[in-house]
Amino acid sequence: PAAPAAAPAAAAPVSDEEQKPEMSEEERKRQARRERNRLHAVASRKRRREKSEALEAENASLKAENDALRAEVQRLRVQNARLVDPVSVNAAAAIVSDASGPLADENAAAWLGMSA
Repeated sequence: PAAPAAAPAAAAPVSDEEQKPEMSEEERKRQARRERNRLHAVASRKRRREKSEALEAENASLKAENDALRAEVQRLRVQNARLVDPVSVNAAAAIVSDASGPLADENAAAWLGMSA
């Protein structure tokens, strides 16, 4: 019988450094520039993300403040309406009591902003 053929011996793995001749000066500069650019891009993305997060936090804070101020304005409008209403009624009563004749009701209605 025929003897099995001997398999060729596998070559030992060759490292990248052994595979390539020494890098040229131009290639080293290009590689260094790429690394600097990569690091700059990482830092730039981090700064942009931090700025975005800070703006989102400020936006949320300003929205909350705006909501609180709107609620305060509404509360003051209601309070103002309660305070002004008795004054308007008293002023209209004074006009009616000071005026005599058919125009008295018309004057009171005009003061209150109503049509006679």
